Amino acid sequence: MDDYPPPRPTAPDRDTRASAWHLAAPPAVFLVHFGAVYGWTGLACGLGWAAQRWGGVTVVHIGILLLTAVALAVLWSTRPPAEPEAPSEIENPYDPAERRHFIATTSRMLVWLVTVATVMVALTSVFARSCAGGL
Repeated sequence: MDDYPPPRPTAPDRDTRASAWHLAAPPAVFLVHFGAVYGWTGLACGLGWAAQRWGGVTVVHIGILLLTAVALAVLWSTRPPAEPEAPSEIENPYDPAERRHFIATTSRMLVWLVTVATVMVALTSVFARSCAGGL
């Protein structure tokens, strides 16, 4: 892109800050969820809550499922709206409309990727024998 300077000055894009948040929020949600799930599991195992059941489900699993539900709700609330289809040939890579389409599409794909990763962390935590001892 350095080879092609803007042919004319472009107006500043007011949505740039929101676009940056749309790109930064999914990884942040994943990191917080990951830490919360493993922190909760360690705390519950350390305090002996693993043997307690509520409705036939252990307190550890209930906490993991609640943390995952909150993470998925926050994650999907940060998902940007779909942008109209961009032209197949980009004429001006510095055009804010073309950048908005790229960032919105990338952010939406990132939300899907982080959704899968969040669910996988929850599943491994639910199905692992967390408080069984050993390694």
